[in-house]
Amino acid sequence: MASRHAQEGMEYMRYLRNINATSFESRNGIYCMGEDNVLNIGPCLAVNIDNAYKRETEFTQDSVVECNGGTQVVISVYWASGKCGSSDRFCHKSQLISCFAKQSGQGTAL
Repeated sequence: MASRHAQEGMEYMRYLRNINATSFESRNGIYCMGEDNVLNIGPCLAVNIDNAYKRETEFTQDSVVECNGGTQVVISVYWASGKCGSSDRFCHKSQLISCFAKQSGQGTAL
């Protein structure tokens, strides 16, 4: 399930980039991304998907090494289990990383 939530998050990032590249390329840092795909600035403080997971999106603009100057997007989905200690409640993670080429200034949606 966690990998599915990560994939859905990445698909939504592609959608955002395609409908408004300038806005997409202005984001930087960590955002909490719930089931409704709304991006709230900052890390998730609690479970926000299926009463079991929390999903975060991290944007790194002008990622020269990883993305040849484009935008690196990391979608991380965390969950807890009985194996997690009290200091690391969400000790499990599924993660996807993608690079998006710069699109702003192109004048058209992708």
